[in-house]
Amino acid sequence: MKKLNPNVKNVIILAIIGVIGALVCLPFAFIEIGGSKWPGLSLGVVLGTAIEIVCFLLLIEGASLLTATTKKGALISLAFNLLRIVLFVGGLVLGAFCTFVWKGNWLNIFAIAASYFPMIVLLVVNKIAEIKETK
Repeated sequence: MKKLNPNVKNVIILAIIGVIGALVCLPFAFIEIGGSKWPGLSLGVVLGTAIEIVCFLLLIEGASLLTATTKKGALISLAFNLLRIVLFVGGLVLGAFCTFVWKGNWLNIFAIAASYFPMIVLLVVNKIAEIKETK
C-alpha cells in the first residue's frame, strides 16, 4: 500500500472530523427543540469544514511558496494568507447574518466557528509529533 503524503492525510482527517460533526448535529434538524428544528447546525458544520479544508490547503501551499527564492512566491503566499482571512471571516459573517439578522435556523454561526477548531488542533498535534521525531 502506498504511503500517503502527510498533507493529504491531514485533509482526510479534517474531512472525517467534519463528516462526524455533521452526523452528530444531523438529528437536531429533525427534532424540535424550543419550538423549532435546527438544520443550521449540520449545515454550519459542513460549511465550516469546507472553509477549513480550503484554508488548510491555502496554508500548506502558501508555506511552500515562502520557501521559494522568488519575490513572486512571497506575494502569492501573502495573497493566500489574505484569502484565508477573508474565507474565515466571510463564513462567520454569513453565519452571523443567518443566525441573528434573519433569525433563521438554516445556518448557525456557532457551528461554523466550532468547525474551524480541528485544523488548529491538527496543526499543533502534527508539530508536536514532528518535534518528537527529530529528538
